[in-house]
Amino acid sequence: MGIASTTTKAQANLNDYIYVKLTDEGYNILYEYEIDSWSNTPHPEYARDLDAIKATVDENGYKAFQMWDFMNIFGKHLKWGSNPLDMNVLIDVKISSDIEYYRSANASLLHQLELKDKEIGELSSKILDVAKYWHSQVTKKDKEIAMLQANITNISKP
Repeated sequence: MGIASTTTKAQANLNDYIYVKLTDEGYNILYEYEIDSWSNTPHPEYARDLDAIKATVDENGYKAFQMWDFMNIFGKHLKWGSNPLDMNVLIDVKISSDIEYYRSANASLLHQLELKDKEIGELSSKILDVAKYWHSQVTKKDKEIAMLQANITNISKP
């Protein structure tokens, strides 16, 4: 079962890292590569044994390779019927510039929203003050009307 995701194109550099989970077949390929690589040097004794190679995986069982190195080691072994690794791999993709752009844009928009909220708050306060003023004026006029009606009533009594 694969990792659920949406796909998009992202730029990667062959010097970036790929993380793979090797099978026993994959570890044997890597071990043979290690022996062959060191056998052509003045120090073939530097070649690591299989246990030392297996000890280089991370806590989740992934072995890190630069992409070009991974292709060099495993390219000819990746064919129909081979099983050197789990086909679900992790790749480092640099997206920091996009993240910083959106983080900056979001910060700017958030600041604009905060200013608008403040402006709305100030306008709401002014509207409330105006409503209170007109309510007091209506109340004052209602009192004047009530007094005039009382005077009319008092005048019309014989």
